[in-house]
Amino acid sequence: MRQPDHIVIQGDFLPPEHERLLKTSMRLFAMLLVVAITGALIVYGLRVHYETDINRLAHSTRELNEQNKEFQVKLNQLKSFKNVESAAAHAPNLKVPGLVITVHSPKQTTSSASLFPPQPQTPQDFPHVYGY
Repeated sequence: MRQPDHIVIQGDFLPPEHERLLKTSMRLFAMLLVVAITGALIVYGLRVHYETDINRLAHSTRELNEQNKEFQVKLNQLKSFKNVESAAAHAPNLKVPGLVITVHSPKQTTSSASLFPPQPQTPQDFPHVYGY
């Protein structure tokens, strides 16, 4: 037999204890998950920010090191000129040069094989040297 649809049971029903505990624990775990994800995003953002700062500092450090190398080369050159001047001042027969000309070597455009003559390969190619 079928019960009629118009009968409704009314009352103050509480959910069972384990359902209420499950809902409360799920809300707690959801809040913990949201807090953990937010914390991870904040930590990641800080790490990216600090890594960018470190990369910027490393780049500027490399630039300063290159400038330091250039200045060190110039300083060594000036020191060598100063040493020549002081040695010339102590020697009675030398004079301090009035003009110093710096000559830079041209860039090597040919390979090293073309700078040196080819080496002999057979014993007939070796010249005979007298006196040895």
